[in-house]
Amino acid sequence: MQSYRFVVALEPTEVNAIAQKITVRISGPEAGSGIIVNKEGNTYTVLTNWHVVDTTGIYRIQTQNGASYRINSSEIKRLPNVDLAFFQFQSNRNHQPANMVPDSGKVTEGTTVYAAGWLDPDAICPQRCFQSRPGTLSVRLPNAKDGYGWIYTNIIKPGMSGGPVLDAKGRLVGINGRGIRDPRTGTTDFFAIPINTYNTYVKPSSTTPVSTISPTPSPTPTITTSPKVRYFTQPPRLTYAVATHDNIREWAVTYYFTVKLPENAGTPLQKITIEQRKGLEYIRFNLKKSFVFEGTRSKKGKRLQLKDITSDKKAKTVSLVFDPAVAPGKTITVDLQARQNPTSEGIYLFGVTAFPVGEKSRGQFLGFGRLHFYSGT
Repeated sequence: MQSYRFVVALEPTEVNAIAQKITVRISGPEAGSGIIVNKEGNTYTVLTNWHVVDTTGIYRIQTQNGASYRINSSEIKRLPNVDLAFFQFQSNRNHQPANMVPDSGKVTEGTTVYAAGWLDPDAICPQRCFQSRPGTLSVRLPNAKDGYGWIYTNIIKPGMSGGPVLDAKGRLVGINGRGIRDPRTGTTDFFAIPINTYNTYVKPSSTTPVSTISPTPSPTPTITTSPKVRYFTQPPRLTYAVATHDNIREWAVTYYFTVKLPENAGTPLQKITIEQRKGLEYIRFNLKKSFVFEGTRSKKGKRLQLKDITSDKKAKTVSLVFDPAVAPGKTITVDLQARQNPTSEGIYLFGVTAFPVGEKSRGQFLGFGRLHFYSGT
């Protein structure tokens, strides 16, 4: 068992040095970052986002000291119901594993955090380069979809997915993963997965701090993908979310959610759910006047036929089932008719999830539609 000692906040340069030692660069069919979370003899375990390694092929990881290791996608294990995966590699060289915070559930809003990873090449950095970016945990989301329970102010760039989120003491508190852009304001919310999500899977019955996992001798049934379960080969994208009026107390307002289903999705789109995840008041919709159409708000196409449209007040979720299913390559927009905007100012988050066809289909969380309502004064 790893022991923990009391430490004071480190200098940002010290946190950066720790982040570099525990972060690996992932390249191959897709690119991203990973975290060394365990060392057991000569076996090292790396944690990353599933979307970083979900494409079949050969991946290369490079550690801080320049060592490179080959990983076949068949060796990568996905954690159930979250955007996380892990794999192992053998090495006689010494690599530093992360020191995990005992309980990321105690990390409060306003806490300083550092997000790190290997950025994809851009105009400033023509080759992949390592960066550690400071910020604060701003929102803790209950019942997080795909594990994304935190919103933080750290600015994350492509390539940093799967990298570590560290606290001011250099301890691992979360995993980078996702950014959702608000097209109305041009701002982006960035999301992370608390490390407790991983630890719960590793030691679900343990109440002691967990910083390592033992090598898995054989595939765990709970993470073996059944061939009968349908997935998107390439998931849809939530590209736009907006309300026609952002003043509070407005009546009969339309909320638009635009989703793009790529050509290589691998399967048609059968269902979409829109769940209100944040907001002081429950937004009620007039389902009889709500519908879905091809195209975007500015370029509307034909209406799509719905088999069913329902609302679950307790779950704060609207479900829309298509009949026929939406073919890959289509862009569709959900037109939800809100009975009234909320009566007080604030930000409302609506989580959008897409489901492929099939009796056993795995939903793909697409992100949050972020609507901000104002008093209008």
